[in-house]
Amino acid sequence: MLTAPPYRTMLLSMLVCAVSPCATAISAQHSPEPGQLKILYTENAGFSQNEVPGIPGATFYIGGGLNRVRVSPSGTIGVQAIISLNGQLLDALLVNDRVVLKEGDPLPWAPTETLALIRDFDVNDSGAIAVSLSSTGPNSSNRYCVREDAPGTWTVIAQQGNPIPDFPGKNYGTQYGATIDNGNRVGFGFGGHADCEQKKGPPDFASGGPFEVSCSVKQTAQDPSADLWVRVF
Repeated sequence: MLTAPPYRTMLLSMLVCAVSPCATAISAQHSPEPGQLKILYTENAGFSQNEVPGIPGATFYIGGGLNRVRVSPSGTIGVQAIISLNGQLLDALLVNDRVVLKEGDPLPWAPTETLALIRDFDVNDSGAIAVSLSSTGPNSSNRYCVREDAPGTWTVIAQQGNPIPDFPGKNYGTQYGATIDNGNRVGFGFGGHADCEQKKGPPDFASGGPFEVSCSVKQTAQDPSADLWVRVF
């Protein structure tokens, strides 16, 4: 349960759609005309858009309830939000008015664990989602980067403690960041290793190619928190 918002929204308590491509992200709503504004969600009580879609009694928490927003080129909209439900403040992820993940709910790919924290996410034009998150599982293996290709269809891209492909003896750490392109290719970063040195920045999908690990792996005690950016196909 969240006791306070982890970060402040820059949306002035409202997420609005100002251009017509947002139509694909507003289920059961009509797109506004170009140049017009339409409220999608608000932290302000008294508006129907303050109610969380699909969860009766849940509202967007005022004072930081609308956090990260991701919009794909064709208008898929994802929002990471803090919601108020039955006296609790919970982390949640909504995409196209659908609550995809909610703190305290079992993880679809690991039902004995529940969602603890959403670290980052991204969406693409087809509505596929990439998410980096933490669960209530064991501390040695409770960080994930996952992808939802269709509602309810999940793939674990990386899990803390699991081997890194093509690097024998090297394991994933905590996942940070999440990107997804329109080919459903996922990029993420992770840290917490004493044997990795970052060589490149965040994933760049333009060049194509097979699975890549964009770093050199070597022993170093000087920088135990060095990040390792990866690209998966």
